[in-house]
Amino acid sequence: MLLFLLVGIGISIGAVEQQLSLYGKANIPEDLSTIEAQFTPEGFTKLKTLRAQLEAEKLTKQNQTFTQTTYGYQFFYNPTWWKIETQAADVSNRVTFRLDSSLGDASVTLVVDSSDPQNSSLEQLRETVESEYREKGQFVSKELTTIGAQPAYRFLLTETHFGEKTEYEEWWTINSGYLYHITVRYAPLLESQAYALTLLNTLTFFSPQVPPAVKGITSTSKTSYTPVEIAEIVSPSVVNLIHLKCIKMINKDRSDIYLKPEYDFCATGKGTGMIVTEQGYIATNGHVANVYPEQSLIEQVFHAPAHPFMKDLVRDITYRTSFVSLTDQAVESLLEVTQTNPTALNSLMNATMKLLDGGLLEVKNEVTKYYVQLGREAIKIDPHRVNPDMITSAVTPVSSIIEAELVALDFPNRYSPAAQLRNQDGKGTDVAIFKLKDTGSQRFPAVTLGVSSSLKPGEPLVILGFPSLVEGDSRGNSLIDYTNAARTQSVTQGIVSALKHDNTGRLLIQTDASIERGTSGGPAFNSKTEVVGIVTFGVEGTLGNYNFLRDTADIKSLLDTNQIPVQKNPVFEKWREGLTYFWNGYYTKASNNFRLVKQMYPGHPTVDEYISEAKAAIVQGKDRGLFLGFEKEVLIRVVFYTFLFLISSLLVWKLLMAKKNHIVVSSQIRTEV
Repeated sequence: MLLFLLVGIGISIGAVEQQLSLYGKANIPEDLSTIEAQFTPEGFTKLKTLRAQLEAEKLTKQNQTFTQTTYGYQFFYNPTWWKIETQAADVSNRVTFRLDSSLGDASVTLVVDSSDPQNSSLEQLRETVESEYREKGQFVSKELTTIGAQPAYRFLLTETHFGEKTEYEEWWTINSGYLYHITVRYAPLLESQAYALTLLNTLTFFSPQVPPAVKGITSTSKTSYTPVEIAEIVSPSVVNLIHLKCIKMINKDRSDIYLKPEYDFCATGKGTGMIVTEQGYIATNGHVANVYPEQSLIEQVFHAPAHPFMKDLVRDITYRTSFVSLTDQAVESLLEVTQTNPTALNSLMNATMKLLDGGLLEVKNEVTKYYVQLGREAIKIDPHRVNPDMITSAVTPVSSIIEAELVALDFPNRYSPAAQLRNQDGKGTDVAIFKLKDTGSQRFPAVTLGVSSSLKPGEPLVILGFPSLVEGDSRGNSLIDYTNAARTQSVTQGIVSALKHDNTGRLLIQTDASIERGTSGGPAFNSKTEVVGIVTFGVEGTLGNYNFLRDTADIKSLLDTNQIPVQKNPVFEKWREGLTYFWNGYYTKASNNFRLVKQMYPGHPTVDEYISEAKAAIVQGKDRGLFLGFEKEVLIRVVFYTFLFLISSLLVWKLLMAKKNHIVVSSQIRTEV
């Protein structure tokens, strides 16, 4: 069973302005139920909103980026761990990150050298610095590796203090004509080395805002992107999945005096997916599809103790085991225990599974609807319509919310009586494929599926998804109302912690990136914007995060089995190319790409914004590819072909004149004769 230990936000909360002043932001407790009685119902929503703001600020401030656009690099760091020492933000060619003393003793210093000629190669650099290290007696070893997706040399060196030799690291690499020299020092205290190397693994390089030399148009064959760039490139391909479902519980034991013949249960759920073909096929987790009625029973019904079925079930099971008829108050007391004591809840679930296993109860799907949110409009779900008769009209229709159908699944039923009672867990990978319905001629921006098995521990990851914690879910334990939640993706970063395998031998990628409920099925990207993992589950505790991604090979296998071809996607490529032009100041070229994207995918959520920004930049004369309002490349071609025409014309004229003179001379000779 998938485990999610989610941050508690507080179920019952309330406040009014005058009462809030008694607490202040810093004094609002995490468990708001402890102060619920002190507030009016009107203040309930106000305190919830304030608490949501605090949690959102906490999530935003937990990690930050340090970006030097002048020198083309970026770190992702936790400001509570690292203190930054630099002369001036975005100007200084030197920065030092110093670890907080409570965590250990470490520093990472990066120095940029722009004086080196651009024709220097990494090998020439290696020869020079290695020679210096050997002359000083510092050299221990060297290693050709990568840093920030760039080839780099890592040197292990020594220096002497108090008569003792101490080892440290220096890294050298080249990007856009700049030399990057990184010094990493750490003492054997606590996890100093781990903190330093984790910070180093977040380093990424990009094209500097002011490059060392202008060599004409920049190439769009960029192979490494910053986390911010990755998020902007891939966000139109990452979608929000919503499912609405009603299941029916049937009592087959007609002699039962407490359980009614039938019960209906309806619920909504959500997850994250990614577009994998331009035809609108979407990959996600199998458990996001929620196809098994037993899964809905366990995840939804047992978290709703007020449901009539739960009350009747407690009465029925108690009578079956002890022949005691419970009062309403006794039933309420027992249900309260199940909500605070996991063992009690587990016992109730097992008793229900035994009834299902014995054929006394049957649970089956009644109605299931899937929707995909492609745009940015709010997802509006009418809770009064989430019932068997009206569930098909519960979602307010907007152009960016499209119905989908489940077309392929590889996910065992881990919620069946056999799995729950006898541990007969089926084999599967927990992946699913959906297909958008009624999309017309639109072509969608499909992501590129990379190779998970090529990942190495320490490699950076960027994960996009729609966590329930900040977006909302059907249970109400969220920061934002789920029934009217705008589509806003959350971006988290982390590294590959380890490569492991599940009980079937399939690859799993362990990461320290935060994973919340609702993010399931979301993609994890490498610096090349390739998907290298699918978010599947996570466990968070005081010792850290233990979160896992599924192998992209699982998705590829399911696509192949169902004969769904995956091809290079022009919408995604033109979008990425257009953004690269845009970020490098070539707004006319970017605008051309964006218009092509809009033609292929009219519903693209952000392309119109970029078209407007590119147009404004062109009008303001900011386009690096224009001269006197014309594209430089076009002008160069015009000048070249005009020059070629003039030269050709001159040669032709000379030839004609020479021929004419020859004729005149010949005529004169004949006349004289």
